[in-house]
Amino acid sequence: MELVKIIITDLQEYIDLISKRFNLKKIKDISFWWDIYEGERTTDDWKEKIILVLTWLSKIDIDNNMNYILENYIPNKIINIWIAWNLDKIDLKSWDIILPNTFIDEKKNEALFLNNAIWSFYDLNTFWLILNWICLSWDKLFLEYEENLDFSIDNWIDIYDNIAFSILSIASKNSLLENCLVIKWITNDLEIDNKNFIIENSVNILELIL
Repeated sequence: MELVKIIITDLQEYIDLISKRFNLKKIKDISFWWDIYEGERTTDDWKEKIILVLTWLSKIDIDNNMNYILENYIPNKIINIWIAWNLDKIDLKSWDIILPNTFIDEKKNEALFLNNAIWSFYDLNTFWLILNWICLSWDKLFLEYEENLDFSIDNWIDIYDNIAFSILSIASKNSLLENCLVIKWITNDLEIDNKNFIIENSVNILELIL
């Protein structure tokens, strides 16, 4: 097996732009629920293989995705790029992109940390980029319970998503956590007017760190 860079998302617009940017081709329909794209990025000095995974959001699908990836590839980087939601305690703009470095699961009993989100060469003003926030992965019913909202506020949770922790947890069990990075576009509306601009900006960040 060869070393590859893995990109995982659930948004078709990300799939379209990333596959075009890196000239990736769909190689197979692994199941009805997810697809895999593959290609190579080359320069005069090096060549690397890139695998792009379009997944659905259930934990079962993430588990199946990650197990397939680890059985067939050796990832030297795993990047999850998708959306997250704000708790509304912080004033964020629709174009803000977050690179969280702390991840908590909805059971509130485990946390994972990414040291490599703390890098110095990002131009934060150019990319509207915010580093090193706390992300809670939760199911869609999580915030319907008042005690969960209180927990989030008391523990300085910044944003929410529903797949990052599952990806990182499997990576951690396979000693790959230090190879992981998470890129989150903060939005409550996938149909906002500047959606294409924001997606392209976050893919520019992906290309920078890939």
